Amino acid sequence: MSRSAINTQRIIPALAAVLAGIGAPAARAADKPAPEIPTCDKRIGTLAVAEPENKWWTALNLESPEALLKVYVNQSKCFTLVDRGKGLAAAQQERALAGGGEMRAGANIGKGQMKAADYV
Repeated sequence: MSRSAINTQRIIPALAAVLAGIGAPAARAADKPAPEIPTCDKRIGTLAVAEPENKWWTALNLESPEALLKVYVNQSKCFTLVDRGKGLAAAQQERALAGGGEMRAGANIGKGQMKAADYV
């Protein structure tokens, strides 16, 4: 089994454990040390975090887990994180402005600037 496959197998359960522990009572959390996020020496791919359309967390009166997942992904150092949410919408708006002649010439905006995600 390759090193990247082993690291991926360690990261997914660790993220699930951390997310499951968010709602744990403070007394139980004091008894056990907090789980640590596994880290990688080398990046194994590019990842995009996308919110599911069903928004399951709203029924539990929770906020979207998107920001928390992005923090964990960044701290793991296993993936290059690409933004396909609000950041993509802002980039598309900038391209539309540039396409309409609203931007200064020579700006670093245009096709071919986005990195493809290996994982979503």
